[in-house]
Amino acid sequence: GGGVYAAVTSTVEQCIISNSRRHGLQLRGSHGIVRDSVISDNSQYGVYLDNSMPRIQGSQFTGNGASHGYGDVRFDPGSDAIVSDCTFMSASKYGLDCQDASPTISGCTIANHDVGIHVKGASARPRITHSEIVNNATGVYAHSDARPIIGGAPGAGNIISGNTAYGVRNLSPRHCLDARYNDWGHPSGPRDTSALADDCAMMAHAGEGDRVSDHVYYLSWQGASVQPPTPPLLHAPGEGALVGANPPTLSVRNSSGGAGPLVYDFQVATTPDLASDVRWGLAIPEGAGVTAWALPDLLPWGVTHYWRARAYDGALYSYWMDTASFTCSLAQPSPTATPYRLSIPLLLKG
Repeated sequence: GGGVYAAVTSTVEQCIISNSRRHGLQLRGSHGIVRDSVISDNSQYGVYLDNSMPRIQGSQFTGNGASHGYGDVRFDPGSDAIVSDCTFMSASKYGLDCQDASPTISGCTIANHDVGIHVKGASARPRITHSEIVNNATGVYAHSDARPIIGGAPGAGNIISGNTAYGVRNLSPRHCLDARYNDWGHPSGPRDTSALADDCAMMAHAGEGDRVSDHVYYLSWQGASVQPPTPPLLHAPGEGALVGANPPTLSVRNSSGGAGPLVYDFQVATTPDLASDVRWGLAIPEGAGVTAWALPDLLPWGVTHYWRARAYDGALYSYWMDTASFTCSLAQPSPTATPYRLSIPLLLKG
């Protein structure tokens, strides 16, 4: 009736955990393993993780939380678990409920829920790859500044199909979610019905796959006939660098691909979400291997700035470069002394 409580390095293997009045299995401060188990028909969550980072592998979840609006697995803050090769099919409110948590989810099937993967909170950055997110009302639902990565790299995409409301829905307008390289259930890509030019720089798209909301970057889908440029890469200054030149010059390693000559947009701000004291460098022509933008005005000394860049080929924008930071400072790091051995030849007289 009360479920199973475990801590530290517990291993739960080839077990059947079912019919608890609350959670089937609750892990607190655990780095253990849940493997090859069946977790079913528990009234609230099948597994509840409290500041735990276990491995959950090869397990089946059915019938959990269906009568009480819960779900299969709840990840509380600090529960950055590794979840692989599981099936979550409880037909409940949530398949995976990530509350300021960043689990790694791979090779799973998440189906038949109101929300397949629910992601909430600024610290929530789960990575979701090689999974099937199918036949839910909403496949992935992100809000409250959550930033899941859904696919995001060649060969890491998911199948997101048959979700009746949205394949991916993002209610955080300050963040453009990375949902590249996914299969949306049709070679024409996802259905984007909004003409809003958002942070992803995308308008409407009449694909026949699952619907996406604003603030989702979905180009480079599986089967796409036209590809955008790849994101540029950080060149200089390095992440977290102290920069003595003010105004500074920012540079990126050039993108590849795209349909025509590339130009670059740079964005600089004083907060990590790039929302405060924003400065832009727009349509900067591509350089040879590296493209640079010299800011036109002085920046405040001693204030950390955050920046990013993207490429544009005249039709499509790349996804943004990962945000980097720097600080204009006259206090440059002192060079590290290198030991040096001085050899003096000795001349002997006979």
